[in-house]
Amino acid sequence: MDNMDNMDTTIIENEEEVSTWVINNKKTCMKAFFNPFYDIFDRFLVEVVKCKKIEEYIDLETMIIKSTSVSKPGKIPIRLNKPETKVPAVYYFLSLFLIKFAGVHVDSVVEFLLRREYTAAVSLKRIETRYSDLQKKFEDLEKKVENSADSALINGLVIIQDLENKIRNLEADVIAKERIILEKNETNNSLWEKIKEKKEEQPTSQATDMEIDKKTQKKKKRPTNKKRKRAQAIAKTGMITDLVIDKGDKDKDYLEKHFADKSHDITFYDIPAYWSDEEILGLLNANVGVVEFINFKRCHKYKTVRTMLRFSKAYEKIYTEGGVNVSLTRNNDRTYFIRMFDSHLPYSKFKEKFRWQVLKRLEDDV
Repeated sequence: MDNMDNMDTTIIENEEEVSTWVINNKKTCMKAFFNPFYDIFDRFLVEVVKCKKIEEYIDLETMIIKSTSVSKPGKIPIRLNKPETKVPAVYYFLSLFLIKFAGVHVDSVVEFLLRREYTAAVSLKRIETRYSDLQKKFEDLEKKVENSADSALINGLVIIQDLENKIRNLEADVIAKERIILEKNETNNSLWEKIKEKKEEQPTSQATDMEIDKKTQKKKKRPTNKKRKRAQAIAKTGMITDLVIDKGDKDKDYLEKHFADKSHDITFYDIPAYWSDEEILGLLNANVGVVEFINFKRCHKYKTVRTMLRFSKAYEKIYTEGGVNVSLTRNNDRTYFIRMFDSHLPYSKFKEKFRWQVLKRLEDDV
């Protein structure tokens, strides 16, 4: 019966396609019917031929075919033999077995077809019910869309009417303001004409206010060279300056012994802005490591210094362990503490590293 599952149940309206579908499915049914008969002789008929009595045949049929709802073992609804005709028992048993064997398989084919027909009818009924529900929902949706479209159209017309009224009011205001401006211009023109007439009446020998101002004005003093140099030395806020570093001849063995092998791109923060660039470079070389590149950025009261340098052995250890504090000692023996970070470290990492929160300690009353 596995071949029966391949039968197509598609509804076809074209007559030629219907005929083709019927032929193909009929072949499938006939193949499903005859498949059990291919090896029937070796499997069953050899044993049927050996039966001599009806009791032997009944036992064999019960073992092979088992019970059916159509007839009892050894019997069929129609009559194959008469008392007056003497048919050998082997022929009778063979005919009876083949008829009942075929009937069993026909019964299975018919049962499969009926079951499939009923299943298809139930599925079709469900589809029709689902389709009717969808159709009803679609109709309700159409009604809602029509109602919403009408309400939207009405609202749009109301809005347009309001806009037209506002435009008319604005036009009226513009016209009124234009009239006021014209009246003020006429008044101003008349005043200017009166002023010109009075000026023409005054004697030309009198000195004008502008000439008096020129005489009374004092000459501004130019800045001296010292002030000019001091102004040039102080960098403005946000200005970035570079300092040329004289690398000179540095002992390679000394660098490898006392300084790190690899250079780092480091930015130093919280350096006082009144320190000169040369002093900062000297303090970094004396305390932190060998500076290979440096630039300065003024940030109000402080300077931000970005460098490419090789740490000393001590600061290399501090940096690799996550330390950020750097101490610089000036000539007045005063020590200042600044902070250092990787120049490529984003601001979110700064914020996460130095975040803090206020805690209140609660003590139980004794």
